[in-house]
Amino acid sequence: MMGNPLYSDEIGKMCFNAAKNWQMSWYGGVGDTSDYKVKVDPRTTPLSSFTLVGIGEFDKNINSSKYPVVLKIETGTLQDYFVGFNRAVGPNAQNAEADNEVTIIQVEGGDGLNIAQSYLKAHLISGEVYTIGNFANTEEPLSIKVTSIDLSTEPGSADINIVFGSDLHECTRSAECFDDGVYCNGVEICDTDAGIPGVCVSSGNPCESGLKCVKNTQSCTACDEVTIQLTTDNYAGETSWDIKYSDGVTIRSGSGYSIGSHYETIPNLQEGVHTFTIYDAYGDGICCNEGAGSYEVMLCRKTVAQGGNFGRSESTQFTIESSQTSPPTTAPTNQPTNTPTSQPAKAPTS
Repeated sequence: MMGNPLYSDEIGKMCFNAAKNWQMSWYGGVGDTSDYKVKVDPRTTPLSSFTLVGIGEFDKNINSSKYPVVLKIETGTLQDYFVGFNRAVGPNAQNAEADNEVTIIQVEGGDGLNIAQSYLKAHLISGEVYTIGNFANTEEPLSIKVTSIDLSTEPGSADINIVFGSDLHECTRSAECFDDGVYCNGVEICDTDAGIPGVCVSSGNPCESGLKCVKNTQSCTACDEVTIQLTTDNYAGETSWDIKYSDGVTIRSGSGYSIGSHYETIPNLQEGVHTFTIYDAYGDGICCNEGAGSYEVMLCRKTVAQGGNFGRSESTQFTIESSQTSPPTTAPTNQPTNTPTSQPAKAPTS
């Protein structure tokens, strides 16, 4: 599971752990570009379910679903988690521990793309749960639960649920979920997509994308904050960006990145036209010659710019609307014309 400890090519059938497999770009892609290597960010997807297949039976993973072999749980830092199914067959048949269990690995830096120390945090059988108390410094827990392990098929598989947030608990119907009273969280419902029992989740932000939810007034208003999501290529130090007002004054900028994914939210922007520009010092963008880099700029969940395949720079303008709610137009003051006063002509008498 942690690599062959016997230092021999002829004995000891043991594969590398999930984090190392991700780093070495096995299973058909660099970074997260393969069907068999899936990335999930619980902060944007609080409830998700996956079926994993084992490393030792990857060659039998030929069904149309293309079940992942490695799952990366994104933290927004360089210390991410990697989940795999340690199926004890074939080249992975002689593990020192955790045969046919789901393993959870955390890396100490590197974002799963560079050499870094990795640690086994847990190995789970069906029905067991591993909980991270303060996930990604959000002060909210994240739980990884193995709902089932099936060794009767080829390839064998493990089903897992990932749940983020302290208000989530098991349920069979929405009536068992208690609303937290927070307008911007929406209403609480029972999500049973992954099976019974389900999990209580929020229906989500009640405002349309591009609008900001105001908790105190329980209303939706114009968005005044922008979020930048950046995944670098293999030359992260070449990447930088800035946001400028229409008069050219720089509001915020970013540079000096390490390889991996980065998030930043800039609040309280003034109304008016702004320009986001991303730069690459070498002039070949961040995709796709030296890694699958990308960027996305969101205005309250509404994408206003995205890409990765550019030259030396790429710019996009976006507008911060006035947060003032326009009053309704005044009702018309003109009175309707009077009804006609003349009597209709008399009916003919002849």
